Amino acid sequence: MRDIVYKVLYHLKVVDLFLWLERILSWRNILIVQTYHRIVDDNSEVAPISILERGISKQCFINQIDFFQEHFDLLNLDDFLDVISSKRKLKSDALLLTFDDGYYDNLLCAYPYMQEKGVEGVVFVPTAYIHSQQPFWWLKLTNSIKFGDASRWPSALNQLGPLLPLDHLDALKKEALGSFESRREVRRILGVFLMNSTDDIRDETNRILDMLVDGNYVLPIRLMTFCELRTATKYGITVATHSHSHRDLDTLSYREQVADLKASLQVLKQELGDCPNVVCYPSGRFNVNTFNAALECGIEYGFTTKAGAVRYREPSFDPLQIPRVGIEAANEMELKRWLFGLIIRKYLMSIWRS
Repeated sequence: MRDIVYKVLYHLKVVDLFLWLERILSWRNILIVQTYHRIVDDNSEVAPISILERGISKQCFINQIDFFQEHFDLLNLDDFLDVISSKRKLKSDALLLTFDDGYYDNLLCAYPYMQEKGVEGVVFVPTAYIHSQQPFWWLKLTNSIKFGDASRWPSALNQLGPLLPLDHLDALKKEALGSFESRREVRRILGVFLMNSTDDIRDETNRILDMLVDGNYVLPIRLMTFCELRTATKYGITVATHSHSHRDLDTLSYREQVADLKASLQVLKQELGDCPNVVCYPSGRFNVNTFNAALECGIEYGFTTKAGAVRYREPSFDPLQIPRVGIEAANEMELKRWLFGLIIRKYLMSIWRS
């Protein structure tokens, strides 16, 4: 029930309000972990048909970094872990920058500016995908729908029929892929369905949809190679595990989770020579077995997709469930809201301490 309530509040943007009020009213220094996925050149791509494809513009990212650097102590991973382990005290509000999946555009559009500003960060990578350079299921889906041959859509939809709920199938029958809006709606419907499906269903759906593009992946989105990840480390980026297979860990058995995490750590050590004892759970999915599997692999810290400040001072704080904050669709107004909240909070603190 708690998870259901949280999801409702999240979609109503009430969680954003709570975070904003928390920042204003807290008298202690706040510790935040910021989440990013893609950082894209403003003019590099045609109009996207899904939010996962879109990412954040390079200019928006630059604006955020400038804002964060002015108002936060920007930590690297080691400093962050020292803080939550009570080995270091915060002197001001602090923030850690993290990037999920290891998209190549991070190397082009984010890391150089971070190095220029003296800012470090962490990138969590799924090592099997880095090795194979195969696209994630959601990118395959976007590729097929965005570039697919509309004349083949009826045949593909007929094959998809047995996999889909009736309401989804009825909605898809109304679309013909004849326009940008139609393709975006098909991508949305299938994306919602597959997000809550098993890996087998996702694989079968994409296998069928491959017929729309003759199996060709032309979407200009890819992950970094290990050579490029080594370059990223020279920009001050720490590379950590996002699992090996990027499967939802809570769908795997305990031994499967151990094997997956161990494989990822081994690959990172072989390719990069070092691997921190942290993990970011793919899609934010985990269970009790995940925590035990992580500990068996020598992992002591886990990053989630739950929104919130890092309440490391509280007795209930669990280092294997570190929350993060994402402003994936942020714009100038979003930054102004954060800045406004910060100004109010600093004003209230000055009165309190006077």
